[in-house]
Amino acid sequence: MAEVFRPRDVDGRPVHAHAFMAEHPGELALVEVEGAGGEERWLTCSWSTLSEGGYVAVARDETERKKLQDDKDGWIAQVSHELRTPLTPIKGFLHTLQRRESQLEPADRQHIYEVMLRE
Repeated sequence: MAEVFRPRDVDGRPVHAHAFMAEHPGELALVEVEGAGGEERWLTCSWSTLSEGGYVAVARDETERKKLQDDKDGWIAQVSHELRTPLTPIKGFLHTLQRRESQLEPADRQHIYEVMLRE
């Protein structure tokens, strides 16, 4: 199986199928393989040991699902970053107001409020 598929784990390291299957009997694994045209495909594989030796393996192509998941993860990371960017100065100004409001001049306080509204 390893010679045909040349599997790699999610970090790109080669997966030695026989050793992995022996150490993790019956587990479901997500592996990257090289397709017939050289393209990368992602498979979920499950397997069972045969009584006379060897394995029966069932593989399902998960390339599209993994691509959608990766896109979703990237989108969530981008949205999180975009939300944190304006929240950071707002949080800083709120801490300043909380600790030093009585020491601030009305003009300074007004400036802080304006920056927070703009953010």
